[in-house]
Amino acid sequence: MYDIGYNYQYGIGVEKDDYKAFIYYKKSADIGHADGAFNVGCFYQNGIKVEKNYWKAFIYYQKSADMGNIKGLFKTGLCYAFGIGVKENIVKAKLWFKKDEFLDNFRYVDNDDDEFFQYYVNKYFLQDFSDSFHLLRENRLYFSDHTRYKSYGKCTYCNKYNTSKSWCLACDPVETLKWTSGNKDIDDCIKEFQIKSISYENLVEWIQFNKLVNIKIIGKRGFGTIFSATWLDGKRKINLKSNGSYIQSREKSSIVALKTLSGSKEDPRFFKRRTICDVN
Repeated sequence: MYDIGYNYQYGIGVEKDDYKAFIYYKKSADIGHADGAFNVGCFYQNGIKVEKNYWKAFIYYQKSADMGNIKGLFKTGLCYAFGIGVKENIVKAKLWFKKDEFLDNFRYVDNDDDEFFQYYVNKYFLQDFSDSFHLLRENRLYFSDHTRYKSYGKCTYCNKYNTSKSWCLACDPVETLKWTSGNKDIDDCIKEFQIKSISYENLVEWIQFNKLVNIKIIGKRGFGTIFSATWLDGKRKINLKSNGSYIQSREKSSIVALKTLSGSKEDPRFFKRRTICDVN
């Protein structure tokens, strides 16, 4: 059931149809599929082919969390933190955020391969790699980052003040999930990071290969190869308008560092333990 919904949502082998996707996701959730339950929550929160219903979104997020879904765990905590479909309760939010399944998602091992990658990034791009991953690691409970401020502007989805410049932690990450690499394991891995993004600029993205040009080898080692490339879509940035408000934007293009991963073909979830790409 879930796979049918997935194919309808992204138009894989069938005509794209969000309503049919919702129907099949809901059927899969009703028979115990955690990802299906999470996606139903997203559809209800965003009002995708169904009437927007925050309470139902919360119910399905929690249902997915109870089945061990990492994204569902986080969204359930956010629902309590921001009062999405349920009464705001910071104590309960903390309990969800502190669950082992959530914290385990941030544990990774630094090793020689990552140090080698960082050396080449520093050499050619003069900055540390993967700022967004470090931000996630340092702010994994998010309670220093969930406060809303008037100066950040209003969220276009919930009409409440944003939690960072032109970014609402309660709404914007869910809106970023409407893409696919064509590989569900890769999708799930990257989307687990995206759902936890605390700012617009530090969102981890999937980049289609046809969006990369001027690809050059800058380093080799047994674990893989380091490349530089130009990303045509460009790095995310926040612009300050003349009236003092913030707006989401992008650079015209950006130089990125790429790393091939030995073993990634056998198990796409290998991405969870590695840094994939850094933007200069």
